[in-house]
Amino acid sequence: MKTLLQATAALFLPVAAFSQDVISAKAGMINHIEGRVLLQDERLIEVRPSLLHLEEGQRLRTEDGRAEVLFAVGSYLRLGPHSEVEMVSAGLTSASVRLHRGSMIVDAHIVYDEESLTLLAGEAKVHLLKKGLYRLDAAEVEGSSLTVAQGNALLVSGAAESEVKKKRAIRFGNLDGTVFESRFKHWQEDELTAWHAKRASVIAQTIGKNDKRQVQDDSQILQSLPDRRRAGLGNSGPIIP
Repeated sequence: MKTLLQATAALFLPVAAFSQDVISAKAGMINHIEGRVLLQDERLIEVRPSLLHLEEGQRLRTEDGRAEVLFAVGSYLRLGPHSEVEMVSAGLTSASVRLHRGSMIVDAHIVYDEESLTLLAGEAKVHLLKKGLYRLDAAEVEGSSLTVAQGNALLVSGAAESEVKKKRAIRFGNLDGTVFESRFKHWQEDELTAWHAKRASVIAQTIGKNDKRQVQDDSQILQSLPDRRRAGLGNSGPIIP
């Protein structure tokens, strides 16, 4: 049986393979929803990519539903059921979101620097340092947890900083203020991880249908971006766990 990481490895493809409408969009484009999803307390019935955005200061909430949002160029945020996320800042190459409750997975394909992709939970900040696969869970009493399946992240909680490497999980923000880190071999699958794998497969298949002209257009768009450090762009092939 394939693990979750094996199922999603196909999504880590060359960034030039992303379609024109997605790669030219700023963070916050709502790409796909299932079930009951609300934007600023208004229920979304149907989503057409590039037409609806989670703007800065707005909140997206799932009840019995799931949502997929573009999280800066080449990266996706997938929100699980009974979760709520707020877009704090949104740009073409950088973004930050706050998870108020529930769970989300971030599939990051491009990370320019440690400030470009940031996750917030409570008083803590999580900076994504490399392209990879990350999960953030937030609960008021139990605190929050960060799971790094692939990649590398920096957790800043108060005056303390903790680097969280691949196949490690860290719990923080609980009532007694303690931080606990652990290792794992495979994620324990639940509704969110299963849906993430499904969406990753759908997107990978869509990318595979792009013609050469589209790929060339996307490459030109990337070349026009500011000349900043492109962490993770050196490897043009898929990530194999």
